[in-house]
Amino acid sequence: MANTTDTTTLFRLIALFTALVLVAAGGLMYLQSASGGSDAASLAALSQVLPERAHSAVRGNANAFDEFERNVARVAELRRGAGDVPGRVVDWQALEQSAGKIVQKRATIEPLASASNAIAAAAAEILAQSNELLDQSGRAAIVQDLQQRADRLRAAAANVVIAADPAAALGTMNEDAAAVDNIVSGFAGRGSTLDISALDADGQAAVVAPMALHVAAIGDALPVLNDAVGEMASLRDELADLDAAAARLMQSAFSAPPSDGMLSGIAALPWLPLALVGLGIALVSALVL
Repeated sequence: MANTTDTTTLFRLIALFTALVLVAAGGLMYLQSASGGSDAASLAALSQVLPERAHSAVRGNANAFDEFERNVARVAELRRGAGDVPGRVVDWQALEQSAGKIVQKRATIEPLASASNAIAAAAAEILAQSNELLDQSGRAAIVQDLQQRADRLRAAAANVVIAADPAAALGTMNEDAAAVDNIVSGFAGRGSTLDISALDADGQAAVVAPMALHVAAIGDALPVLNDAVGEMASLRDELADLDAAAARLMQSAFSAPPSDGMLSGIAALPWLPLALVGLGIALVSALVL
């Protein structure tokens, strides 16, 4: 009789221990899956948004550089605190290094972005005023040339900082800017290589004087870009490296098929932690009752 009682007590202790282990295992799996999944999802999103934010920052969009720096810091924080991070370490290092180089160049990039934005804005204003210039002058062919060149300047300035060949892009921009200046100077009566007559006083005040201010703004901004061709080429390469690192991570870390094997598949079931906890509680209840 004593042996039977001892065996029953031992069985209850083992069962109770098993129940507690089930509850603990289920809780641990739930916490790990919730925390790890959240961090992995955040890393996946940030790794893919970094290139977009970098391009936006380099173009001088408002607050884009601040946002880019915060994203870079957040990636580093998540990687250090997430434990096992999906993807190859070398790809994460390449992503952070490329992004870090761009952050370090902020003091160089921001004046370039400001200069390119100033040119784009001034060219857009010249284009907007060109129809009135046509009405005042009647010189359709010359004004059309001005419109085409101003539009090219506007479009080129928006991308010159990250152009594939910044020297060639700037060469065309300088030519267009000189041609626009030559046309506006002719209508202002300041001398031009073109056969243009100066507009009357009303035309000068209404069209030519405002347009000349925009031409001057372009002339002030272009030297900033012309003196930084080497920096722009280096920046283009760093942006390309960042794009490539993000693409590799998307392929290796966040687009991989599910792990092979029955155990891996079972462990990935979202309801498994709750099932373990429930089984443990049911076993405890049965023992107590």
